[in-house]
Amino acid sequence: MSVNTIKFMTPYLDPHLLLFFLQTNAGKEATSKLQDQIKSRLLMGKEGEAKKLEESAKQKASKILSLVNSAELETLRSERRFTLGSLKSEKGIEIEDCKHLLTYAKVLYEQGTEKKYKEAEKLLFHLKEILVNESQTNADLVLQVFWGLLACQIINGKGRDSLELTTLRKMREIIERKYSAEGIKHLGPQ
Repeated sequence: MSVNTIKFMTPYLDPHLLLFFLQTNAGKEATSKLQDQIKSRLLMGKEGEAKKLEESAKQKASKILSLVNSAELETLRSERRFTLGSLKSEKGIEIEDCKHLLTYAKVLYEQGTEKKYKEAEKLLFHLKEILVNESQTNADLVLQVFWGLLACQIINGKGRDSLELTTLRKMREIIERKYSAEGIKHLGPQ
């Protein structure tokens, strides 16, 4: 990808994806000043603030975090009970708990380290599973999860072949349903 292409895309990119593209396509030396400017405006450049936000978000998401970090997770998955409907009736997990987990994943992502990107991807994947049946009632939340997951997968170096096509298809379906057919034509080829 050329520097001109990156300059053209800059206004449309998440700052973390922009940094990733700069680092992988333009080289650190050629763009170090620009990368430093971008980092200084993000949470990754504010370590003290990041730590406080992470602890606060983690505390708010603790109910659902304890579930996704438990041994019970695999059983719930295998029995197809790792959905919001099942978790709500069995564990008292509400949509607000999912929003808290999304916030926590965003804070991890915003810190911009390889480890945090991977942690965020893992949590967003869990959320995607939990919210599998919620695209009608919570479309905005589901889209945020899918966009975040896609960004993490790109930054974590997942190849084009390994990016989940189901995620991309699901995002397209939600967008098409949410917006009129007239509005969707601006998002790319049909």
